[in-house]
Amino acid sequence: MAATWTDATGRAWAFGLTVGGLRKLARLTGATLADLFPLRGGQLNAAPLLALLADPARLTAAAWACLPPDDRAAITARDFGDLITADLLPPLRDAVFSSLIDFFPPAVRVIARAARKGAKEAEEKTTAEVAAICGE
Repeated sequence: MAATWTDATGRAWAFGLTVGGLRKLARLTGATLADLFPLRGGQLNAAPLLALLADPARLTAAAWACLPPDDRAAITARDFGDLITADLLPPLRDAVFSSLIDFFPPAVRVIARAARKGAKEAEEKTTAEVAAICGE
């Protein structure tokens, strides 16, 4: 199933990463899929992927690269970035992550989803702790 995301204007975008998109991803972010999902001894090092997802500029570039070719042809990466506001970053992260891992065999997807789940739980815990400190 293709991941979807809705921009600031209300337009829904469906992501469908292609091999051409993988080349654009590498050119725009400096990272290949192998860089983002390094597996060693059956263990996923999630740090490179999480770093990409945490950086709004690299995330936006990755999102644009994950668009189907017709959508990429219809909008520049810069104009696509102008449709992204800070509150739209979390759902965009989820959509890009889903699109990237769909390129892998099912066994790798399970490992990657577990790593992402752990990272999201840690982020939520940290956010809650900061809110508590700030009295929110």
